Amino acid sequence: MPKDLSKTLFYSRSNYPPKNPQGEFSKYEPIYSLKIKDGVEELVEVGKTNVYEKIQAYAESTYIYNILDRFAGGDVEALDVRRGFYADVTQLPKTRVEMLQSMIDSERYFNSLPLEIRQAYDHSLIKFLEAYDNGSFQKRFKEEVVPPPSAPAASSGEDKK
Repeated sequence: MPKDLSKTLFYSRSNYPPKNPQGEFSKYEPIYSLKIKDGVEELVEVGKTNVYEKIQAYAESTYIYNILDRFAGGDVEALDVRRGFYADVTQLPKTRVEMLQSMIDSERYFNSLPLEIRQAYDHSLIKFLEAYDNGSFQKRFKEEVVPPPSAPAASSGEDKK
């Protein structure tokens, strides 16, 4: 006796796969915010946004005739996909974990600085990093301090004879 044909793995025009209905679509999407209560982080819904309105707000700018009209009017950026930039990004973190590790290393470096330097930045890592990036740290403190952990380590004494 042949097997039951309804359990076959092959579908055809007359034998459709079973339908899996999707859930009801809502044009409103919840907006969440992070709240910290008693040291516990929790996502809380703070509002809703109309997704359809957001999509329609950009619809006019995606029509090809509008884009070509902008280009014909002198807007050369209308057809640019994106402007390229050239930089050496080999030292930048490649993952979020590496980024977090660099922040931990920066905080460890900041905490290893002398008390006077940390007081100059109100014991704030953010203020220190801002000053370190814009160069005011080097102007303010001429003395040599411990190099940041991301800097290459000095060569060991093994090279000397």
